Amino acid sequence: FLMVLTVASGSDAAEFAFDSSVAGVALLSTPPGAQVRVEGGVTIVSNLSVALYDFSCTVALSTPSGITVTLLFVSHEDGLSVWKGSLSGRPRLFFTLPSQPVPGVETIDVDDGITVDPATPNVLRLRAGRAASTSVTIVPSVTSITIGSVALKAAANGPFLTWTTPVSLPAATAAATLLTAPGAPRVVPIGRTGVALPPDPDGSNDLFAAAAAVYGVSVTLSGAPLPTGVSLDLRLRFNYTGDVARVYLADGTGSGNATLLEDNFWNGRPFDLGLARYSPAILAPGANLTLAILPLGPDAPIYAAFGPRAAPQAVLHSVEVVQVWDALLTCNP
Repeated sequence: FLMVLTVASGSDAAEFAFDSSVAGVALLSTPPGAQVRVEGGVTIVSNLSVALYDFSCTVALSTPSGITVTLLFVSHEDGLSVWKGSLSGRPRLFFTLPSQPVPGVETIDVDDGITVDPATPNVLRLRAGRAASTSVTIVPSVTSITIGSVALKAAANGPFLTWTTPVSLPAATAAATLLTAPGAPRVVPIGRTGVALPPDPDGSNDLFAAAAAVYGVSVTLSGAPLPTGVSLDLRLRFNYTGDVARVYLADGTGSGNATLLEDNFWNGRPFDLGLARYSPAILAPGANLTLAILPLGPDAPIYAAFGPRAAPQAVLHSVEVVQVWDALLTCNP
């Protein structure tokens, strides 16, 4: 029997107490560095130190019925990365750990996690983003894990095993160049329902053609093919400030015809364009990808806590390629 307890962030150490006066209840093991004392029939285990991605802080107890209970103390961050599910017919816990985190970058904004398909009860689907390597700890453990024909390496992590899933991601880059400076911001009309109306509600593109800041965007992708069992989801992420943004793709023939791929009403968060549908055309030689941003006026009726707007804004702060990969892990119990 396993119980997971999280220790609050910033805590130096934790302590655990239980009634040891009950017949059959006994302390079986403690982690290195732990201190044990007994006060009035209560056993107190203190100095239980936890660390990020470290599962060595365990306390084992025996119960009157002869069951061994293992208490696993983990950090607050690790407590947020634990999943529960069934694998090979047994209930298990799964800790997903980015072993190569990017400093200052969140890694959970791309739906990181574990899923199990009941039709294939011994296969895990691991989804991760931004990190080229992710680790998974399965409790109770399994004997081996493979991705395609590649066996994963395991390392002891306390009484458990942590499996590392290295994936060689392709080199993906994006760059942008300002082609057209923005014009004057639009006067945002309010409809009969009291809601701001979008630009060019008649379906024309006149307002964007006259006032939008236009950026040329290039995307490059290179590298070896992904191994069997691994798939890649590319996302083009625009960090911008403005009223409305639109992404267009021309065919590169110089005809001037461009297809609207997607639009986005600014809300302070990045604008993500999924490339699974558009990547063949965007990566084709001669492709002409542009981002058009309507300027946001300082008096626009958009109410959000993003600070005062002293002047019209239509600027692309950065563009990047976010790589989210999926791996199918075949587990042998």
